[in-house]
Amino acid sequence: MNLRSKLENLPLQEGDAVVIGLSGGADSVCLTHLLLGWEGISLYACHLNHSLRGEESERDAQFVRSFCEEWRIPCVVEKVCVRDLAVENGWTLEEAGREARYAFFERTAERLGQDVRGKVWIATAHTLSDQAETVLFRMARGTGHKGMCGIPGQRGRILRPLLGISREEVEAYCSEHRLSYVTDSTNLSADYSRNRIRLEVIPPLKKINPAAERHIGQMAELFREEEAWLDGMAREAYQKALCIEGLSLAELSDCHPALCRRMLALFLETHRLPASFDRVETLYQMVRAGKGRSSLSANYDVVCERGLLRTERPELPCPYFEERLHDGLYQSKTGKVYKIKTLDTDTSALVNKIYKNVFDIFLDCGKISGSVTIRQKRPGDEIRLAGRGCTKSLKKLFQESGIRPDDRLKQFVAADETGVVAVEGFGVAERICCDPMTTKAVEIRLVKGTEKDEG
Repeated sequence: MNLRSKLENLPLQEGDAVVIGLSGGADSVCLTHLLLGWEGISLYACHLNHSLRGEESERDAQFVRSFCEEWRIPCVVEKVCVRDLAVENGWTLEEAGREARYAFFERTAERLGQDVRGKVWIATAHTLSDQAETVLFRMARGTGHKGMCGIPGQRGRILRPLLGISREEVEAYCSEHRLSYVTDSTNLSADYSRNRIRLEVIPPLKKINPAAERHIGQMAELFREEEAWLDGMAREAYQKALCIEGLSLAELSDCHPALCRRMLALFLETHRLPASFDRVETLYQMVRAGKGRSSLSANYDVVCERGLLRTERPELPCPYFEERLHDGLYQSKTGKVYKIKTLDTDTSALVNKIYKNVFDIFLDCGKISGSVTIRQKRPGDEIRLAGRGCTKSLKKLFQESGIRPDDRLKQFVAADETGVVAVEGFGVAERICCDPMTTKAVEIRLVKGTEKDEG
Protein backbone atom coordinates (compact mmCIF):
# COMPACT_ATOMS: atom_id res chain seq x y z
CA MET A 1 0.00 0.00 0.00
CA ASN A 2 1.53 3.29 -1.14
CA LEU A 3 0.54 5.82 1.50
CA ARG A 4 3.68 7.91 1.09
CA SER A 5 2.25 9.51 -2.06
CA LYS A 6 -0.43 11.12 0.12
CA LEU A 7 2.28 12.95 2.07
CA GLU A 8 3.83 14.73 -0.94
CA ASN A 9 2.42 18.15 0.00
CA LEU A 10 4.25 18.34 3.32
CA PRO A 11 6.41 21.50 3.57
CA LEU A 12 9.55 19.54 4.52
CA GLN A 13 12.91 20.55 3.06
CA GLU A 14 16.41 19.19 3.30
CA GLY A 15 17.96 19.96 6.68
CA ASP A 16 14.62 20.10 8.51
CA ALA A 17 13.87 18.05 11.61
CA VAL A 18 10.56 16.49 12.62
CA VAL A 19 9.54 15.77 16.19
CA ILE A 20 6.99 12.92 16.12
CA GLY A 21 4.50 12.30 18.89
CA LEU A 22 5.01 8.54 19.17
CA SER A 23 2.46 6.92 21.45
CA GLY A 24 3.25 3.42 20.21
CA GLY A 25 -0.20 2.99 18.64
CA ALA A 26 -0.77 2.01 15.01
CA ASP A 27 -1.26 5.62 13.82
CA SER A 28 1.99 7.01 15.22
CA VAL A 29 4.01 3.90 14.27
CA CYS A 30 2.71 4.18 10.70
CA LEU A 31 3.59 7.90 10.52
CA THR A 32 7.09 7.31 11.88
CA HIS A 33 7.75 4.54 9.35
CA LEU A 34 6.46 6.69 6.47
CA LEU A 35 8.74 9.61 7.41
CA LEU A 36 11.80 7.38 7.84
CA GLY A 37 12.18 7.31 4.09
CA TRP A 38 11.90 11.09 3.66
CA GLU A 39 15.21 12.22 2.21
CA GLY A 40 17.21 14.94 3.95
CA ILE A 41 15.22 15.25 7.19
CA SER A 42 15.99 14.12 10.74
CA LEU A 43 13.45 12.33 12.92
CA TYR A 44 13.09 12.61 16.70
CA ALA A 45 10.48 10.76 18.72
CA CYS A 46 8.65 12.03 21.81
CA HIS A 47 6.66 9.79 24.12
CA LEU A 48 4.74 11.06 27.15
CA ASN A 49 3.72 8.56 29.84
CA HIS A 50 0.41 9.90 31.21
CA SER A 51 0.55 7.66 34.32
CA LEU A 52 -3.11 6.71 33.84
CA ARG A 53 -2.96 2.99 33.05
CA GLY A 54 -0.38 1.63 35.46
CA GLU A 55 1.66 -1.22 34.00
CA GLU A 56 0.13 -0.70 30.58
CA SER A 57 1.53 2.87 30.46
CA GLU A 58 4.97 1.54 31.37
CA ARG A 59 4.62 -1.14 28.68
CA ASP A 60 3.88 1.52 26.04
CA ALA A 61 6.91 3.59 27.08
CA GLN A 62 9.18 0.54 26.86
CA PHE A 63 7.73 -0.38 23.45
CA VAL A 64 8.56 3.10 22.14
CA ARG A 65 12.12 2.87 23.45
CA SER A 66 12.61 -0.50 21.77
CA PHE A 67 11.00 0.63 18.50
CA CYS A 68 13.22 3.71 18.31
CA GLU A 69 16.31 1.67 19.14
CA GLU A 70 15.46 -0.76 16.35
CA TRP A 71 14.99 2.03 13.79
CA ARG A 72 17.80 4.21 15.19
CA ILE A 73 15.57 7.17 16.00
CA PRO A 74 16.57 9.51 18.86
CA CYS A 75 13.86 9.26 21.50
CA VAL A 76 12.81 11.37 24.48
CA VAL A 77 10.46 9.82 27.06
CA GLU A 78 8.91 11.80 29.90
CA LYS A 79 6.40 10.96 32.59
CA VAL A 80 3.66 13.18 34.01
CA CYS A 81 0.69 12.61 36.30
CA VAL A 82 -2.12 13.82 34.05
CA ARG A 83 -4.73 13.18 36.76
CA ASP A 84 -3.02 15.64 39.13
CA LEU A 85 -2.66 18.16 36.29
CA ALA A 86 -6.39 17.92 35.56
CA VAL A 87 -7.36 18.47 39.19
CA GLU A 88 -4.93 21.37 39.57
CA ASN A 89 -6.26 23.24 36.54
CA GLY A 90 -9.90 22.15 36.52
CA TRP A 91 -9.50 20.27 33.22
CA THR A 92 -10.88 16.95 32.05
CA LEU A 93 -8.35 14.12 31.75
CA GLU A 94 -8.51 14.49 27.96
CA GLU A 95 -7.79 18.23 28.13
CA ALA A 96 -4.97 17.76 30.63
CA GLY A 97 -3.36 15.06 28.48
CA ARG A 98 -3.52 17.21 25.37
CA GLU A 99 -2.02 20.23 27.14
CA ALA A 100 0.78 18.12 28.59
CA ARG A 101 1.59 16.46 25.26
CA TYR A 102 1.84 19.62 23.20
CA ALA A 103 3.87 21.41 25.89
CA PHE A 104 6.27 18.43 25.82
CA PHE A 105 6.49 18.49 22.01
CA GLU A 106 7.17 22.25 21.99
CA ARG A 107 9.90 21.97 24.63
CA THR A 108 11.63 19.26 22.62
CA ALA A 109 11.33 21.23 19.39
CA GLU A 110 12.80 24.33 21.05
CA ARG A 111 15.82 22.36 22.26
CA LEU A 112 16.39 20.88 18.81
CA GLY A 113 16.12 24.28 17.14
CA GLN A 114 19.51 25.22 18.54
CA ASP A 115 21.26 22.38 16.70
CA VAL A 116 19.29 21.95 13.46
CA ARG A 117 20.14 24.10 10.43
CA GLY A 118 16.64 23.84 8.96
CA LYS A 119 13.17 24.21 10.47
CA VAL A 120 11.91 22.03 13.30
CA TRP A 121 8.42 20.64 12.77
CA ILE A 122 6.09 18.73 15.10
CA ALA A 123 4.08 15.88 13.59
CA THR A 124 1.08 14.19 15.17
CA ALA A 125 -0.67 11.10 13.86
CA HIS A 126 -4.28 12.31 13.59
CA THR A 127 -6.07 10.39 10.86
CA LEU A 128 -9.13 10.83 8.65
CA SER A 129 -11.05 8.79 11.24
CA ASP A 130 -10.01 11.26 13.97
CA GLN A 131 -11.20 14.07 11.72
CA ALA A 132 -14.66 12.52 11.27
CA GLU A 133 -14.98 11.84 15.00
CA THR A 134 -13.99 15.43 15.84
CA VAL A 135 -16.54 16.97 13.44
CA LEU A 136 -19.34 14.73 14.75
CA PHE A 137 -18.37 15.46 18.35
CA ARG A 138 -18.51 19.22 17.74
CA MET A 139 -21.85 18.91 15.95
CA ALA A 140 -23.31 17.02 18.90
CA ARG A 141 -21.92 19.51 21.41
CA GLY A 142 -23.00 22.53 19.37
CA THR A 143 -20.77 24.44 16.96
CA GLY A 144 -20.74 26.94 14.14
CA HIS A 145 -19.03 27.17 10.78
CA LYS A 146 -15.57 27.29 12.35
CA GLY A 147 -16.09 24.12 14.39
CA MET A 148 -17.13 22.24 11.26
CA CYS A 149 -13.65 22.84 9.84
CA GLY A 150 -12.39 20.03 12.03
CA ILE A 151 -8.68 19.48 12.67
CA PRO A 152 -6.36 21.62 10.49
CA GLY A 153 -3.67 19.83 8.50
CA GLN A 154 -1.15 22.45 9.64
CA ARG A 155 -1.13 24.94 12.51
CA GLY A 156 2.11 26.84 12.76
CA ARG A 157 4.85 24.20 12.87
CA ILE A 158 2.44 21.41 13.85
CA LEU A 159 1.79 19.02 10.95
CA ARG A 160 -0.82 16.27 10.69
CA PRO A 161 0.29 14.23 7.66
CA LEU A 162 -2.25 11.40 8.07
CA LEU A 163 -5.47 13.47 7.94
CA GLY A 164 -6.28 12.06 4.51
CA ILE A 165 -5.72 8.44 5.61
CA SER A 166 -8.28 6.32 7.47
CA ARG A 167 -7.53 4.18 10.51
CA GLU A 168 -8.24 1.05 8.43
CA GLU A 169 -5.60 2.11 5.91
CA VAL A 170 -3.12 2.73 8.71
CA GLU A 171 -3.65 -0.73 10.20
CA ALA A 172 -3.40 -2.32 6.75
CA TYR A 173 -0.07 -0.52 6.18
CA CYS A 174 1.29 -1.74 9.51
CA SER A 175 0.24 -5.28 8.66
CA GLU A 176 1.81 -5.11 5.20
CA HIS A 177 5.13 -3.85 6.57
CA ARG A 178 5.00 -6.11 9.64
CA LEU A 179 5.11 -3.19 12.04
CA SER A 180 4.26 -4.00 15.64
CA TYR A 181 2.27 -1.53 17.74
CA VAL A 182 0.47 -1.36 21.09
CA THR A 183 -3.23 -0.79 21.77
CA ASP A 184 -4.47 1.59 24.45
CA SER A 185 -7.14 -0.36 26.36
CA THR A 186 -9.05 2.86 27.15
CA ASN A 187 -9.79 3.24 23.42
CA LEU A 188 -12.11 0.24 23.74
CA SER A 189 -14.16 1.85 26.53
CA ALA A 190 -17.37 3.77 25.74
CA ASP A 191 -16.95 5.89 28.88
CA TYR A 192 -15.40 8.73 26.87
CA SER A 193 -17.47 10.79 24.41
CA ARG A 194 -15.06 10.45 21.51
CA ASN A 195 -14.75 6.70 22.05
CA ARG A 196 -18.53 6.42 22.02
CA ILE A 197 -18.61 8.18 18.65
CA ARG A 198 -15.87 5.87 17.34
CA LEU A 199 -17.53 2.69 18.64
CA GLU A 200 -21.25 3.45 18.39
CA VAL A 201 -21.79 6.25 15.85
CA ILE A 202 -19.25 5.79 13.05
CA PRO A 203 -20.03 2.08 12.35
CA PRO A 204 -23.76 2.69 11.56
CA LEU A 205 -22.79 5.63 9.32
CA LYS A 206 -20.35 3.41 7.42
CA LYS A 207 -23.12 0.88 6.92
CA ILE A 208 -25.12 3.62 5.22
CA ASN A 209 -22.09 4.65 3.17
CA PRO A 210 -18.65 2.99 3.52
CA ALA A 211 -17.07 6.31 2.47
CA ALA A 212 -18.76 8.26 5.30
CA GLU A 213 -15.46 9.23 6.98
CA ARG A 214 -13.96 10.43 3.72
CA HIS A 215 -17.04 12.51 2.89
CA ILE A 216 -16.98 14.12 6.35
CA GLY A 217 -13.30 14.90 5.82
CA GLN A 218 -14.04 16.47 2.41
CA MET A 219 -16.81 18.56 3.96
CA ALA A 220 -14.40 19.78 6.65
CA GLU A 221 -11.89 20.77 3.94
CA LEU A 222 -14.55 22.80 2.10
CA PHE A 223 -15.53 24.48 5.36
CA ARG A 224 -11.88 25.40 6.01
CA GLU A 225 -11.58 27.09 2.61
CA GLU A 226 -14.83 29.00 3.08
CA GLU A 227 -13.89 29.88 6.65
CA ALA A 228 -10.62 31.45 5.52
CA TRP A 229 -12.45 33.57 2.91
CA LEU A 230 -15.24 34.66 5.27
CA ASP A 231 -12.77 35.38 8.05
CA GLY A 232 -10.88 37.74 5.74
CA MET A 233 -14.09 39.61 4.89
CA ALA A 234 -15.06 39.85 8.56
CA ARG A 235 -11.65 41.22 9.58
CA GLU A 236 -11.80 43.86 6.86
CA ALA A 237 -15.30 44.93 7.95
CA TYR A 238 -14.24 44.85 11.59
CA GLN A 239 -11.41 47.30 10.95
CA LYS A 240 -13.84 49.62 9.17
CA ALA A 241 -16.23 49.55 12.15
CA LEU A 242 -13.49 49.96 14.75
CA CYS A 243 -13.43 53.24 16.70
CA ILE A 244 -11.29 54.34 19.61
CA GLU A 245 -14.10 53.55 22.07
CA GLY A 246 -15.46 50.38 20.45
CA LEU A 247 -17.36 49.30 17.32
CA SER A 248 -19.70 51.54 15.33
CA LEU A 249 -23.31 50.33 15.59
CA ALA A 250 -24.05 51.92 12.21
CA GLU A 251 -21.34 49.82 10.51
CA LEU A 252 -22.45 46.66 12.33
CA SER A 253 -26.11 47.21 11.43
CA ASP A 254 -25.29 47.77 7.74
CA CYS A 255 -23.65 44.33 7.47
CA HIS A 256 -25.39 41.08 6.55
CA PRO A 257 -26.36 39.21 9.76
CA ALA A 258 -23.82 36.45 8.99
CA LEU A 259 -21.01 38.99 8.60
CA CYS A 260 -22.17 40.96 11.65
CA ARG A 261 -22.08 37.84 13.81
CA ARG A 262 -18.54 37.10 12.64
CA MET A 263 -17.48 40.64 13.54
CA LEU A 264 -19.01 40.17 16.99
CA ALA A 265 -17.10 36.90 17.37
CA LEU A 266 -13.88 38.80 16.55
CA PHE A 267 -14.88 41.43 19.12
CA LEU A 268 -15.16 38.70 21.78
CA GLU A 269 -11.90 37.04 20.76
CA THR A 270 -10.12 40.42 20.93
CA HIS A 271 -11.14 40.56 24.59
CA ARG A 272 -10.14 36.91 25.15
CA LEU A 273 -13.70 35.72 25.57
CA PRO A 274 -14.92 32.46 23.98
CA ALA A 275 -17.08 33.28 20.97
CA SER A 276 -19.84 30.82 21.84
CA PHE A 277 -23.16 30.87 20.00
CA ASP A 278 -24.99 32.26 23.05
CA ARG A 279 -22.48 35.07 23.59
CA VAL A 280 -22.50 36.14 19.93
CA GLU A 281 -26.30 35.98 19.81
CA THR A 282 -26.59 38.14 22.94
CA LEU A 283 -24.43 40.82 21.32
CA TYR A 284 -26.27 40.52 18.01
CA GLN A 285 -29.64 41.18 19.68
CA MET A 286 -28.11 44.18 21.48
CA VAL A 287 -26.88 45.55 18.12
CA ARG A 288 -30.32 45.08 16.59
CA ALA A 289 -31.96 46.90 19.50
CA GLY A 290 -29.27 49.59 19.54
CA LYS A 291 -28.97 49.36 23.31
CA GLY A 292 -28.29 46.95 26.14
CA ARG A 293 -25.73 45.72 28.63
CA SER A 294 -24.43 42.21 29.24
CA SER A 295 -21.94 40.83 31.76
CA LEU A 296 -20.03 38.33 29.64
CA SER A 297 -17.23 37.71 32.12
CA ALA A 298 -15.89 38.77 35.49
CA ASN A 299 -13.59 41.23 33.69
CA TYR A 300 -15.91 42.83 31.14
CA ASP A 301 -19.40 44.18 30.67
CA VAL A 302 -20.38 44.78 27.05
CA VAL A 303 -22.41 47.97 26.65
CA CYS A 304 -24.42 49.07 23.62
CA GLU A 305 -25.30 52.76 23.76
CA ARG A 306 -24.83 56.09 21.97
CA GLY A 307 -24.03 54.44 18.66
CA LEU A 308 -21.24 52.22 19.99
CA LEU A 309 -20.65 48.66 21.13
CA ARG A 310 -17.93 48.82 23.76
CA THR A 311 -16.56 47.06 26.81
CA GLU A 312 -16.61 48.35 30.34
CA ARG A 313 -14.88 46.90 33.35
CA PRO A 314 -17.51 46.17 36.01
CA GLU A 315 -16.79 47.53 39.43
CA LEU A 316 -16.31 44.94 42.12
CA PRO A 317 -19.10 44.78 44.71
CA CYS A 318 -18.29 46.94 47.70
CA PRO A 319 -17.82 44.90 50.89
CA TYR A 320 -20.07 45.83 53.77
CA PHE A 321 -18.57 48.24 56.29
CA GLU A 322 -19.71 49.49 59.70
CA GLU A 323 -17.80 51.10 62.56
CA ARG A 324 -18.70 53.09 65.65
CA LEU A 325 -17.94 56.78 65.35
CA HIS A 326 -14.80 57.99 67.14
CA ASP A 327 -12.39 60.89 66.75
CA GLY A 328 -9.52 60.41 64.32
CA LEU A 329 -9.08 59.07 60.81
CA TYR A 330 -11.38 56.31 59.58
CA GLN A 331 -10.75 54.42 56.31
CA SER A 332 -13.69 52.43 55.01
CA LYS A 333 -13.41 49.31 52.85
CA THR A 334 -14.15 51.51 49.83
CA GLY A 335 -10.75 53.16 50.27
CA LYS A 336 -12.24 56.50 51.27
CA VAL A 337 -10.78 58.25 54.31
CA TYR A 338 -12.80 60.35 56.74
CA LYS A 339 -11.59 62.70 59.46
CA ILE A 340 -13.85 62.70 62.53
CA LYS A 341 -13.49 65.41 65.14
CA THR A 342 -15.53 66.52 68.16
CA LEU A 343 -15.79 70.30 68.48
CA ASP A 344 -16.35 71.76 71.96
CA THR A 345 -16.76 75.37 70.90
CA ASP A 346 -19.63 77.28 69.31
CA THR A 347 -20.06 75.74 65.87
CA SER A 348 -22.72 78.01 64.49
CA ALA A 349 -20.10 79.87 62.46
CA LEU A 350 -18.86 76.59 60.97
CA VAL A 351 -22.18 75.19 59.85
CA ASN A 352 -22.27 77.04 56.55
CA LYS A 353 -18.52 76.97 55.85
CA ILE A 354 -17.64 75.65 52.41
CA TYR A 355 -14.47 73.60 51.99
CA LYS A 356 -12.70 73.02 48.73
CA ASN A 357 -12.41 69.34 47.69
CA VAL A 358 -14.05 68.12 50.91
CA PHE A 359 -17.58 67.52 52.10
CA ASP A 360 -18.38 68.21 55.77
CA ILE A 361 -21.20 66.99 57.97
CA PHE A 362 -21.92 68.41 61.45
CA LEU A 363 -24.00 66.47 64.00
CA ASP A 364 -25.31 68.18 67.14
CA CYS A 365 -24.05 65.98 70.00
CA GLY A 366 -26.95 67.06 72.21
CA LYS A 367 -29.47 65.60 69.75
CA ILE A 368 -27.80 62.23 69.16
CA SER A 369 -29.70 59.19 70.44
CA GLY A 370 -27.15 56.76 71.89
CA SER A 371 -24.04 56.07 69.82
CA VAL A 372 -23.39 56.81 66.14
CA THR A 373 -22.03 54.36 63.56
CA ILE A 374 -20.68 54.97 60.08
CA ARG A 375 -21.86 52.20 57.79
CA GLN A 376 -23.06 51.15 54.38
CA LYS A 377 -26.69 51.77 53.42
CA ARG A 378 -29.24 49.10 54.29
CA PRO A 379 -32.62 48.23 52.77
CA GLY A 380 -35.33 50.36 54.34
CA ASP A 381 -33.06 53.26 55.32
CA GLU A 382 -34.75 56.66 55.13
CA ILE A 383 -33.99 60.25 56.16
CA ARG A 384 -35.74 63.59 56.59
CA LEU A 385 -33.02 65.92 55.35
CA ALA A 386 -32.72 69.37 56.86
CA GLY A 387 -34.41 71.99 54.71
CA ARG A 388 -36.22 69.45 52.49
CA GLY A 389 -39.49 69.21 54.40
CA CYS A 390 -40.10 65.54 53.54
CA THR A 391 -38.89 62.05 54.41
CA LYS A 392 -37.45 59.89 51.65
CA SER A 393 -35.97 56.44 51.42
CA LEU A 394 -32.27 56.39 50.61
CA LYS A 395 -33.06 54.24 47.60
CA LYS A 396 -35.31 56.96 46.14
CA LEU A 397 -32.83 59.68 47.10
CA PHE A 398 -30.05 57.92 45.20
CA GLN A 399 -32.28 57.14 42.22
CA GLU A 400 -33.39 60.75 41.85
CA SER A 401 -29.76 61.87 41.92
CA GLY A 402 -28.74 59.37 39.23
CA ILE A 403 -26.25 57.54 41.43
CA ARG A 404 -25.43 54.04 40.15
CA PRO A 405 -26.27 51.07 42.43
CA ASP A 406 -22.59 50.17 42.89
CA ASP A 407 -21.71 53.74 43.86
CA ARG A 408 -24.54 53.84 46.41
CA LEU A 409 -22.79 51.12 48.40
CA LYS A 410 -19.63 53.23 48.63
CA GLN A 411 -21.25 56.28 50.24
CA PHE A 412 -21.35 56.27 54.02
CA VAL A 413 -24.48 56.51 56.11
CA ALA A 414 -24.28 57.80 59.70
CA ALA A 415 -26.93 56.40 62.02
CA ASP A 416 -27.75 56.58 65.73
CA GLU A 417 -30.09 54.31 67.69
CA THR A 418 -33.15 56.09 66.28
CA GLY A 419 -32.22 55.95 62.60
CA VAL A 420 -30.20 57.59 59.84
CA VAL A 421 -28.72 60.96 60.84
CA ALA A 422 -26.61 61.79 57.76
CA VAL A 423 -25.84 60.60 54.25
CA GLU A 424 -22.61 61.34 52.43
CA GLY A 425 -23.20 63.83 49.65
CA PHE A 426 -26.68 64.82 50.84
CA GLY A 427 -26.37 66.24 54.36
CA VAL A 428 -27.84 65.64 57.84
CA ALA A 429 -31.24 64.77 59.20
CA GLU A 430 -33.47 67.61 60.30
CA ARG A 431 -33.70 66.26 63.86
CA ILE A 432 -29.95 66.35 64.44
CA CYS A 433 -28.63 69.32 62.47
CA CYS A 434 -26.64 72.06 64.19
CA ASP A 435 -28.22 75.41 64.98
CA PRO A 436 -27.16 78.62 66.81
CA MET A 437 -27.81 76.84 70.13
CA THR A 438 -25.34 74.05 69.42
CA THR A 439 -22.38 73.98 71.82
CA LYS A 440 -20.85 70.62 70.93
CA ALA A 441 -20.78 68.88 67.56
CA VAL A 442 -19.16 66.03 65.68
CA GLU A 443 -17.61 66.90 62.33
CA ILE A 444 -17.28 64.18 59.65
CA ARG A 445 -15.04 65.31 56.84
CA LEU A 446 -14.38 63.28 53.69
CA VAL A 447 -10.75 63.85 52.74
CA LYS A 448 -8.98 62.96 49.52
CA GLY A 449 -6.47 60.60 51.08
CA THR A 450 -4.90 60.61 54.53
CA GLU A 451 -4.05 63.17 57.19
CA LYS A 452 -0.72 63.61 55.44
CA ASP A 453 -2.49 64.49 52.19
CA GLU A 454 -4.25 67.35 53.92
CA GLY A 455 -0.94 68.96 54.93
